[in-house]
Amino acid sequence: SPFSGSKRPADLASSSSALRVRFNSDAVTQGNGFLALLDSAPGGLYSSRSFDCAHSPSATITQTSGVVTDGDGDYAANAQCAWTIAPTGAQAVSLVFTRLDTEKDYDTVSVESCSSAACSDPTPVPGSPFSGRDIPDAISVSAPVLRLAFASDARNQRAGFKAVFVGSALMGCESAMDGEERAVAGSAVLIGDGAGEYRPHSDCAWVMERAQDSGPLKVSFLEMDTERGFDFVSVEECVEGTLNVRANAAAKAEGEDGSTKSSSQVASKVARQAKAGPRLSSKQQKLASAFEK
Repeated sequence: SPFSGSKRPADLASSSSALRVRFNSDAVTQGNGFLALLDSAPGGLYSSRSFDCAHSPSATITQTSGVVTDGDGDYAANAQCAWTIAPTGAQAVSLVFTRLDTEKDYDTVSVESCSSAACSDPTPVPGSPFSGRDIPDAISVSAPVLRLAFASDARNQRAGFKAVFVGSALMGCESAMDGEERAVAGSAVLIGDGAGEYRPHSDCAWVMERAQDSGPLKVSFLEMDTERGFDFVSVEECVEGTLNVRANAAAKAEGEDGSTKSSSQVASKVARQAKAGPRLSSKQQKLASAFEK
């Protein structure tokens, strides 16, 4: 930490009392951003039960977070699987596809929101049903239940799908702008910069505190695409009342070839940002002045 570029960081875990995730971007060159799961449930997301077509083709799921998938390898012909995702106590549910590879228009994943586990009033989410290889944006609904169904025909099987669900709304950058920290409630929540490319001059921060009876605080990155060396996601842990960077405190700003950018290169980039508009932060202004002296 801080993390930058398109390589998805490894999962992080901390026994500290709190974790803070912060996202910062400059004025030039935006990417698709990041998406991560903050989790304090004992065992964590990937040790939770996974639901697949082979072992649980039809189930009502009440756990806070977990994974649904067609299974390992290519999916079966004529598959019919459906899950009702109803996390206990949830008022909202979020779903993120980490894999989608099906025969387009013939083998589909349908996602619907429902007001109860009976799902007598299903409402398809935008874009559903999904098929092909284009992974949709994260799905977040203000409803306590999502129903996910997978169906395939007799021909052309592929790698299928995998999706992570969380029993809470997605907290995007629009709810955590201007560097003001947003407290994360619950044992698991998805955070990210928001749909599409992130905004210039983003400064967003989220903080999760560890409950007395919870497991370690964990960060699992599901997506990562920022301008390498200039737009960063930092993960910090609270140690004795202060927040410290969760890996290398003196992280380097790397270029596309892996080389470290010099002070003059950074100053040049900051100067270009100053010309791009008046939204240069005071911190960046001080940095530019220091390098130009």
